Amino acid sequence: MNTIEMRNTHLEQDKNALYQDIYVDGVPFQASLKKRYPLEFSTGRYKEEFLPRFMSKRNNTNHASDSQNLKMIAPIYGCQDNCCMYLFAEIEYTDSQVKWLRIGQDSAYLGTSEREQEPLVWLNGFNNLVFDKNEYERIFN
Repeated sequence: MNTIEMRNTHLEQDKNALYQDIYVDGVPFQASLKKRYPLEFSTGRYKEEFLPRFMSKRNNTNHASDSQNLKMIAPIYGCQDNCCMYLFAEIEYTDSQVKWLRIGQDSAYLGTSEREQEPLVWLNGFNNLVFDKNEYERIFN
């Protein structure tokens, strides 16, 4: 099972600009994505540093469905100005786990001359991340 937490950190270009970032297994999540997918994070807005823009399941559903399995696509990272969402996760909630099944980039920010047919471009070969549901909800709710 993977671990997830929010830690205080700073922007690379401004050491005085503090924010919280998502850490998975002790590593900043966006840094691990950029290392594993250098081509996908080398153009457009994806070369920039992101800020977490996570919306919890509780903000998107009613509490009656908490005990049921739920799959949704939710934003996880956006721009520093808080106006754009760049990265999304397909998330599955079960009784005891939260799984990040896929990570997708918003095709509008890829910097290509032609707009992608699909709004999200999924990263190939992304390995599922599986979190303890209690730990996950403590962090994001």
